[in-house]
Amino acid sequence: MPNFTVTDEGGSSIMLQFDRVLCDVPCSGDRTLRKNHDIWLKWNTANGNNLHGMQSRILRLGVEILAVGGRLVYSTCSLNPLENETVMHRLLVDTNGTVKLVDVSSELPGLKYKEILFHWLPTSSDMLDYTSYNDVPEKWQTQIRPKMFPRSPEDASTFNLDRCIRILPHHQDTWGFFVAVIEKLRSLRWEFEAKQLPADTEEEGQGGRRTIHSYKEDPFVFFTEEERLWPCIRDFYDISNELQPTVYSHAVRKRRISTSHLLEFVT
Repeated sequence: MPNFTVTDEGGSSIMLQFDRVLCDVPCSGDRTLRKNHDIWLKWNTANGNNLHGMQSRILRLGVEILAVGGRLVYSTCSLNPLENETVMHRLLVDTNGTVKLVDVSSELPGLKYKEILFHWLPTSSDMLDYTSYNDVPEKWQTQIRPKMFPRSPEDASTFNLDRCIRILPHHQDTWGFFVAVIEKLRSLRWEFEAKQLPADTEEEGQGGRRTIHSYKEDPFVFFTEEERLWPCIRDFYDISNELQPTVYSHAVRKRRISTSHLLEFVT
């Protein structure tokens, strides 16, 4: 999700924030076993290891673009706690009380779900599990990170992690899901820093070094009303004529539509 800027009443450029954000993040998908039979052959207890960092960064960005008082939903179709409980706990620790988990159980009458997990063993690709980061061999220390290990039940209680929901496939003849609802109480301590460096985040790399991850947004290249694809797109999505046909984003070897513009004008 790119960082959008708008001009406030004083003429200053500020980051656009949203009242509602959905982070349905990429995941290992092991809760879709009932329809994706090939997952049975590919499944490994370490499948979530390489996804944990990306999921955490997506969730962090989601909270950054969330307005104070707004709500964010984090969801996966995975059973792996490294993609769920650990990602959520990591955010709550980093945000230090500026966001909270919301109890939505009363808003979902009849829904069957399980409570969160409090204990698990991070596993390397060779199917060996570890009780602490100190036990992880050096060759796996870039795959298994210190924040992937379970916290104490007392720590989970402090952050109200029990408000997260685990939906199991056999309870309601569905897929499985992990769902958490977050409310933003006040601005994050790093939001002003993010305005200066909006595309950079830091994460621990190999050997404990700090690695910079950069996310570059594609430049927008506008086209005219002579664009032959625009009329069929406009008519199919019933887009208001108020939207001028200047919504193409040009990337290397491909063009794609900016959905943020489309959503604003779909009637």
